[in-house]
Amino acid sequence: SGRSNVGKIQYVNQAQLNVGAFRTSGIDVAVDYTMDMDSLFSGAEGTLNFNLLYSYLIDLEQDVVLPTGVNTTDFKGTSGASKHRWNSQLTYRNGPLTMSYSVRYIGKAEQFKGLTAIAPNYAMWNNIDRETYHDIQVRYRFGDSEQYEFFAGINNVFGNMPHFLPQSFGPVTGCNSMCDTYDPYGRFIQA
Repeated sequence: SGRSNVGKIQYVNQAQLNVGAFRTSGIDVAVDYTMDMDSLFSGAEGTLNFNLLYSYLIDLEQDVVLPTGVNTTDFKGTSGASKHRWNSQLTYRNGPLTMSYSVRYIGKAEQFKGLTAIAPNYAMWNNIDRETYHDIQVRYRFGDSEQYEFFAGINNVFGNMPHFLPQSFGPVTGCNSMCDTYDPYGRFIQA
């Protein structure tokens, strides 16, 4: 940048540079199957749908260019980047009625990769166990042309609480956990 003799900035000479890289690879699988209830139970009405989304993380790396060279960080297996993740949903539909049961799974992770090996005393905060959340929901449409809808649901049915991380340990500010990945509220009832 340039300054005049009275200290005012005259111009800024700074080019934008893309000096880093972010690489990821993995396998995603999606399964979706719908069947008539009559095929399960003779005379039953409605449909049953099963949906599964599965992700297997192979690599997640970030390069940052530093004055001393390129620093590559491997994030696979850290919070928010578990090796295994899946979501599934079972939905029953019959006219204006819809009922759903969902399961969300997040595999085990570390807050900071490799910290437990060099600082075993931090293992209780660094190692995050796998987590499974269960949700249920009921919807009912009504009115002359079904223009209204009532719904009720429970997210995190079993009230799983997130892994505790001290504020100084790097979680999202004000949360004491990784609230961008794990459910910070426990059981949540909505209608």
